[in-house]
Formats: sequence, structure tokens, C-alpha cells
Amino acid sequence: MDREEILSIREVARDIPIASSVKEFALRIILSTHPELDDSPDITKKYIRYGASPRGAQSLISTAKVRALINGRYNVAFEDIEYVSYPALRHRILLNFEALSEGISTEEIIKEILEHCHKQSS
Repeated sequence: MDREEILSIREVARDIPIASSVKEFALRIILSTHPELDDSPDITKKYIRYGASPRGAQSLISTAKVRALINGRYNVAFEDIEYVSYPALRHRILLNFEALSEGISTEEIIKEILEHCHKQSS
């Protein structure tokens, strides 16, 4: 791809719709990274020092839009949000000393957060 194609795809991706339920799922994931919130999973409260910021939500949604487009869809699905959660959030979650000393990875925490958010959706 050349520069113009990339810029064109970026514009198209911005216009991809996202259902309110899918957007709420993405926001639930972001909020579940915050240990101070009552609804956060136990793993978050135990191992996360600082959760993802609002920019993390923007990143999660915009990356999911690009993934939907790449997969030939003109809407964002729950699976897009799940898939991009790892690369979008991995560097946005700051683990505490306990997580580091126990060898807990950010990927493990994201996996449990996704499971927690699925249970909340059901």
C-alpha cells in the first residue's frame, strides 16, 4: 500500500458503525482495568496498579474498526473488540509489584478481564 491508500482506509475506518452494545462492551473492558472500581474483577484489584485511560477506549474502538474493515465487514463485532484488546491494552495497564514478583503477565489479566466482561453481558 502506498500513503494515499493508507490515508483512504483510515478515513473509511472512521465511518464504520459500532452498535451501542459493542461500544458498551469495549467501555466495560476499559473500566474493568481499574482496581478502585467495585465491578472490577478480583485479578484487577489484586495485580493492577493503574488501568487504561480514556485513550485506551479510543484505541480499542478504532483498532476494532480497522480489523472489521480488513475482514470485509462494515460493522464492528464483539470478536473484533476481543481480538484487539491484547495489542491495544497491553501497554496501557500498569501492573503492581505483586504481579511482577509473581510473574503474572498482562495477557493473563486481559484474558480474565474479557471473561469477566462476558459474564456481565450474559
